[in-house]
Amino acid sequence: MPAETPTERTAQASRPSAAAFRSPTLLSMHAAGWLLLICMWLPVNRGCNGAVMTPIEQLQLNSPYSLVDLLGDLWILGSYGNGLLAASILAASALWRSERLWWNATLIQGFATFCLSAAAIVVLGVNEPDPKSVVTNLLVYFVPWILSLTWIATALYRGQRQAAWARLQHSWALVGAFGLQLRCIFSTELFYGYWLSLIGFAALLLAVEFARYRMAHDLWDPTLLPVKPQVSLRKFLAWTTFSAVVIAYYQSIQPLLNWLFPD
Repeated sequence: MPAETPTERTAQASRPSAAAFRSPTLLSMHAAGWLLLICMWLPVNRGCNGAVMTPIEQLQLNSPYSLVDLLGDLWILGSYGNGLLAASILAASALWRSERLWWNATLIQGFATFCLSAAAIVVLGVNEPDPKSVVTNLLVYFVPWILSLTWIATALYRGQRQAAWARLQHSWALVGAFGLQLRCIFSTELFYGYWLSLIGFAALLLAVEFARYRMAHDLWDPTLLPVKPQVSLRKFLAWTTFSAVVIAYYQSIQPLLNWLFPD
């Protein structure tokens, strides 16, 4: 049998490999993404009025339709659909073996996320009638937004593309989990959709972190050695500390507001 020519080897290497679509990167991302998308139709909680609430029913699709309604709907759709969107972009980049496609899509997603979140913060500030509400929105939304942008920008500045992509997806997952908690503050009962949503957001965090290290090998160049996810005590402590700081921060907002705006 004649040996393959360099042209034939290049053409074969450029074809999408079936192994890429069975890779841990795509399987884990799609599993988490589809789980979160399905959770949009699952009962999450029972409101104080006794009605059973699902995320899909909270979309404001009625008329008249305002900018506030649009931003709220994009928040819900992004929270539950971003995981599947990210998984689909990875699958498309694997299909064409194109890291550039993945990176360009990441830049577009990042720009759209910035515009959406900036518009939401401006609208929240403009629509509030009193200074206390404005300060509340700044503490609840603006400060975490700035910290998230700084977190992503740090990876971009260092040229760490996979890390920047992962931090962008993590931000969406954390925003989704935060929004879920806000919707359930005054619940009288929690249903299985709430717990499955939490599992979905946690699974997405793990899948993204896993894909961050393996995507180059799994999707674009199988000749590269796969990088094992770096699980260390330092990272575990960092995430644990981060969770504790976030909880402490939000618990301190109301006492701070009571001190700034005494009745």
